[in-house]
Amino acid sequence: MSQSPTPDRDRMLDLLADQVTEGLDAAERKQLDALLATEGEADLEALERTAAELSLALGEPPSQQADAMPAEVRERLSKAGREWAAGASSGAPGASSGGDGVLARIGGATGLAWFSAAAAIAIALLGWLMLFTVITQPEERFPAYADIETRPDAVRVAWSPGPDPLGEGVTGEVLWSDSAQAGWMVFRDLPPLDPNQNDYQLWIFDPTRDEHPVDGGVFNVRPDETGEVRVPIRAKLPVRSPTLFAITVEQPGGVVVSKQDRVPLVAPVEG
Repeated sequence: MSQSPTPDRDRMLDLLADQVTEGLDAAERKQLDALLATEGEADLEALERTAAELSLALGEPPSQQADAMPAEVRERLSKAGREWAAGASSGAPGASSGGDGVLARIGGATGLAWFSAAAAIAIALLGWLMLFTVITQPEERFPAYADIETRPDAVRVAWSPGPDPLGEGVTGEVLWSDSAQAGWMVFRDLPPLDPNQNDYQLWIFDPTRDEHPVDGGVFNVRPDETGEVRVPIRAKLPVRSPTLFAITVEQPGGVVVSKQDRVPLVAPVEG
């Protein structure tokens, strides 16, 4: 027979799930002991075996990539585990009701409380893998301008006007590092484009690759109060030995291969 959920029972299930997935500190361990004494015992050793079995089945959570699961994610996973467990105890659609799988054995062995904690673990192991990159994985920090210019292999090249009149009167530079595979473009007085009509696109020419230049990113400009714009260079492919940086005007979102019929700026690298 199932027991009605209470705040204490919910907390006990959360702590049981934490015990077998991340471990508890002394205060949490003391709290769990007290709750087990009042809310009913749980087979913790069997629960740990189940967690290990689920871990092998679903894949190890990326514990080396993050110190701890964010609190809001933990709460959502625990809530989902309790709801799933409640559905299983009532025979709701989607709940495990038979077979000899891990979760089926849990349900028939020791009752709702134990099943709820194991269900929360199962969802945590699978859900944390799925949610990790979306919710917690920070984007790798792009190298700052100062970080690039201090590298020994940094290349700094001034912009020159190309055949398209948009480049007339524009100044600035390209700053690039092969070792960082990143860089920055600086523009002064580069006219903004109507994003519904066109975007700028950077191309990096590298004769060690093939005849097609490497896409360095699509961008538009919003000058600051000084009229200067800085745009990161994010090469889509590795660049080994750049000989020319060129800006083209393309359709919104850029192109895979440019016709190079509108080239407002170029920056040739001296050999």
